[in-house]
Amino acid sequence: MRDCLTVLAPAKINPYLEIRGRRPDGYHELALVFQAIGLADRVTVERGDTESIRLRCDDPSLPTDERNLAWRAAQRLRQQFPEIGGVNLTLEKRIPAGAGLAGGSADAAAVLVAMNLLWDLGLTVPELAALGSTLGADVAFCVTGGTALGTGRGEILSPLPPVEGLTVVIAKPLNLSIATPEAYRIFREEGLLVPRSGQQLHDFLAAWATGDPAAIAPHLFNDLERAVLPHHPAIAALKHQLLAAGAVGALMSGSGSAVFGLVPDAAAGHRIGAGLAGVETWVTPVYRGGIAVVA
Repeated sequence: MRDCLTVLAPAKINPYLEIRGRRPDGYHELALVFQAIGLADRVTVERGDTESIRLRCDDPSLPTDERNLAWRAAQRLRQQFPEIGGVNLTLEKRIPAGAGLAGGSADAAAVLVAMNLLWDLGLTVPELAALGSTLGADVAFCVTGGTALGTGRGEILSPLPPVEGLTVVIAKPLNLSIATPEAYRIFREEGLLVPRSGQQLHDFLAAWATGDPAAIAPHLFNDLERAVLPHHPAIAALKHQLLAAGAVGALMSGSGSAVFGLVPDAAAGHRIGAGLAGVETWVTPVYRGGIAVVA
């Protein structure tokens, strides 16, 4: 019986995010595309020698108690399976927080997957995703990974064919993080909802399936840009910098603050990233998998 398991938790981007309205439960009705990328946190789960959850993280800015989504994922499984007992969690962060890349959700998904394996709980991937959706819509996707269309709050997932060979540059302004609720609050209070036909999403999906950055670029779309960019000009400027440096297309991911650029290949990505000053950058391929066991 294993005492410890380490997994990689990939980040995500949203090359398409459409807000379709407000739901009776207070959430927003969405149609969005999730794409896993190679940028990933490393999450270790081990059996604890107490009855508590202990979390360590190499990013001192992140909480290590119930405010951390990974902690809450462990607690959710312990509530469902009381025999689990103590759990020790270690997060080695590579995905920046407050960037719209689902760093917290990826860690939570990793904890669910690793605990399911370590304690042999027998939960299927759909069951883990459903459990993850009670923690956050992005958690459900991060359990499954790959490429998916999300509807509802984003938790109703329909797998899409994987896109091969696509490389993105991720860029994030230094010391700028965006809280997702804040982005949606601005969108709502400023009355930015625009009814859209299903044709826009259809056209995006057709372009995305080609895997050709030039074909995809005109169809990149994020409703939240209209809420966030006017309040955070650094993000708008970064998007323009990526395009000026040679990215074929660029878009804010999720609620920001990160922006991703589509590039022809990794060499172009590294060249573009090196030319951006005062920001954090990563060059990564899209990733067709999800949570992966590494040790």
